[in-house]
Amino acid sequence: MNNILFDNNLEYIKSINRLWVDVYPFLVDAIIEKYRRNSGRVLEIGPFSGGITVELARRYSKMQFSIYTWQKDVKDYIKEEIDKAKLKERVKIYIGPSKTFEIYNNCFDLIISRGALFFLDSNLFKETYRIMCPGGLGYIGGGYGYKTPQALIDKIHAESHWLNQQLGKNWVSKDWLENLLLDVQLSNRCHIEEKGGLWVILRK
Repeated sequence: MNNILFDNNLEYIKSINRLWVDVYPFLVDAIIEKYRRNSGRVLEIGPFSGGITVELARRYSKMQFSIYTWQKDVKDYIKEEIDKAKLKERVKIYIGPSKTFEIYNNCFDLIISRGALFFLDSNLFKETYRIMCPGGLGYIGGGYGYKTPQALIDKIHAESHWLNQQLGKNWVSKDWLENLLLDVQLSNRCHIEEKGGLWVILRK
């Protein structure tokens, strides 16, 4: 799939993250409804990381946070945002390869990747499952989430759609995603949620 985010598109990424700031609380509501815990080791993956981590950290003092990305300029930007939120003591930020994560097996209880439809491939699912603890949850995909009010979606949709186009978003179908999960032998470990976007809920 097209991985245009490997190019230098930091300003578009910043614009999307700013635009979505009011969406993050509703995405967190949806994630926690599935996770059903208020503690654990949490990892957010990819260039759109940070907003969900900040919202979770504000709510849940017992969670431990890490962010993993593969672009130095994105890592530096995320670090600035984490510092602004006064969370640098609670959030570790790592940079490494995008195909094989430099993370040990069975490390995280909750793994999130918002905007994953930009860089979605079999490696993302295989690596997420590998580094997830038994009993853990993966929340991977894209969209506003099923708890975000329609009025908020309507307010930002046009600009968000345009920014997505500038970044070369991959528009994928549920059928394509189902076939990908079959190929990596994870279809029996997850389900696909279409309400509020296209999300894979992965369990170990």
